[in-house]
Order: sequence, then C-alpha cells, then structure tokens
Amino acid sequence: MRQDDSGNRAKSIKLAVAVLLLISAGLVAYFQMGGSDAAHNAATRNFVDIATGEPFHYTLRDGDMEPIKARSGSHRLSSGSLLLG
Repeated sequence: MRQDDSGNRAKSIKLAVAVLLLISAGLVAYFQMGGSDAAHNAATRNFVDIATGEPFHYTLRDGDMEPIKARSGSHRLSSGSLLLG
C-alpha cells in the first residue's frame, strides 16, 4: 500500500466520523429542544380504570385528588397508587 492510499483512506475515515458526529449532535439538539415543557410532562399521568382495566392518560389540574372518577363511573388509580395500596 502506498503512502497516498493510506492518507486518502485516513481522510475519508475522519470525514465520515465528523459527519456522524454532526448528525448525532443535531439529533440530540432536536430531541432536547422539541416536545412539551417540563410542567406539562409532570402533570400528565397514566391511570388505569379499575372497572375495565383500560389504561389512559389524564392531565392533573389544581384541586384534583386521587382516586379520580373514570368514564365508566368507577375510580381509576395511577400505577404507583396501585402498588402502594
């Protein structure tokens, strides 16, 4: 292998690594900046309807207390509450 071939190969590898790092940095920035704010994420919970066993999302509001009434008329509990009691 000549010196020119190994030098070109090294440059190609460095360029490929640099492109992959830029793509990775772009993806990380996109996922960090996109999406909902922290308060919305903290207030959104998964609950399980005891009567039907169906899980669904609920966004907590001021004054909400567990257990929260489900559409079926029974109470639903978060998975954490099910484990505690």
